[in-house]
Amino acid sequence: MLDVGIRNLVESNKADILASPSVVTVDGQKASIALTTNIKYISERDEAGNPVYTEERIGPTLEFTPIVGRDNTVTINVEISTGEVVEWRAGGMGEEVPVTSSRDVSTMVRVRNGEPFVIGGLFDRRKTDTVSKVPVLADIPLLGEIFKTRTKREEESEVVTVVVPYILDVPDTSIEVSELGSLSTNATAK
Repeated sequence: MLDVGIRNLVESNKADILASPSVVTVDGQKASIALTTNIKYISERDEAGNPVYTEERIGPTLEFTPIVGRDNTVTINVEISTGEVVEWRAGGMGEEVPVTSSRDVSTMVRVRNGEPFVIGGLFDRRKTDTVSKVPVLADIPLLGEIFKTRTKREEESEVVTVVVPYILDVPDTSIEVSELGSLSTNATAK
């Protein structure tokens, strides 16, 4: 039912699937998934006027540590974070620097093998006011307002993560190696 609900949201353009990764880890060991972008920008200039670059990492990351219990249950410590560039502002030397936002959640859940769980609530609400204008004409006092267009937009988004843990069945016996038959080459002279 979860797959059908997600598919309906995507088909009606109310949701986007950012990624569908699959990760394998060992009992009690941390695993991570990062779907990030590194944005380089000039943060300052040195004494000679050369740019000094700084890197900002944005995008969703997921870290989890599973502990397999009895009766096919899995306890998972989950940390999810996401971030994005909200706007670019003028820096100290006239360079533009990014203003970022981040949303984080940390939780521990216990589920059965193959049982999906959903982590949501990473909401973001953004209001933007945009002014478009005709050059020169929009700068005329009083009359210039006719040549300007103002647009107000409000966007809401939520990052939702669906996790489905599977306990892999690993055989208790040692791994066997089969011998390859020796290859012989017979050469005959004519």
